[in-house]
Amino acid sequence: MAKQAKQLPMMMLGMALRQLREEAGLSTRQVIAKAQGSLSVAKLSAIENAKRPVSAFDVAGLCGIYKATPEHTTHLRRMAEEALNPGWWEDYSTYMLREFSMCLELESVAARIDIYESELVPGLLQVESYVRAQNAVAPSLTSDEVNQRVKLQTLRQERFWGRSPAPTVRIAMHESVITRRMSGPKEDAEQREHIAKMARLDNLTVRVVPNRGLHPSMLGAYMILTSGIPAISDAVYTEFITGARYDTTESSLTACRRFFDATWQMAVPVEEYLNDTR
Repeated sequence: MAKQAKQLPMMMLGMALRQLREEAGLSTRQVIAKAQGSLSVAKLSAIENAKRPVSAFDVAGLCGIYKATPEHTTHLRRMAEEALNPGWWEDYSTYMLREFSMCLELESVAARIDIYESELVPGLLQVESYVRAQNAVAPSLTSDEVNQRVKLQTLRQERFWGRSPAPTVRIAMHESVITRRMSGPKEDAEQREHIAKMARLDNLTVRVVPNRGLHPSMLGAYMILTSGIPAISDAVYTEFITGARYDTTESSLTACRRFFDATWQMAVPVEEYLNDTR
């Protein structure tokens, strides 16, 4: 899984560039002619089939030939930069679920992410004391492993929320996620304040599902990652104790989107919820 995950941005980029070429109605030889010596048929084929990485400069050149929009070009340039660099999380690979590296890859290229959480504050919103408390109760983790997971989560948040262009994120949490006592009163208050602060970001919307009976997402937590590029498959990510699952089938994506949208309609803005419970 780790080997495949390292190749993911390159594979996604190759598919996206191939689709742009086909939509432009150009053959590989026509592209080579327009590139004026900076490309060969072999190089373009290798790029499209994820056999070699491509520089952000070459991506910009190809996007110019294909007349891609500035937004699309920026997205693909960033993807190229991701593919050229080793995964930043490699130093932490022994401290996380094997499949979680794939989630981090998908996060790095997703244009929109929808998250429903029933038990825990989503990792992208957790403060350090919360991460530590969550992992400290795991019976198999040593104190060093807990410390490394704290560092991993901190770095993940820094890189994700520092992305440009910023992804659009919607997070729905069950009320029990916020009311559950994780650490001491001070730490729990810090977590609530951090959620309220983050909810003021332009690209993030957070809602709370009140504990008032049944709702569509009661079967468990999930994350829907939308690439924003037709050639790149969207995915549903679900996590459990010993691993994780990715589902890219259209039926599953459609079902999860319907469940999320129905749950979202039942939820209230987090600012409203926190004001009512103060």
